[in-house]
Amino acid sequence: MYLKVWQGVVSGSLGGRDDGQPDTKTCVIDNLEDLVLTYDAKAKYFKLEPVDVTSVVSAIKSFSL
Repeated sequence: MYLKVWQGVVSGSLGGRDDGQPDTKTCVIDNLEDLVLTYDAKAKYFKLEPVDVTSVVSAIKSFSL
């Protein structure tokens, strides 16, 4: 699992705001298909790093009955 962080632009958010202002965006990537599907030619990519989810999984398991 990877966290993709890139510099994109604001579009269609904040009550219809679509002014193209820079916006840092994030997305969790599970496989190569997710990476390809979230590709944006206008984006300025700057980070793709592994995410350790072990602690999150442990916490979720502790709450399950």
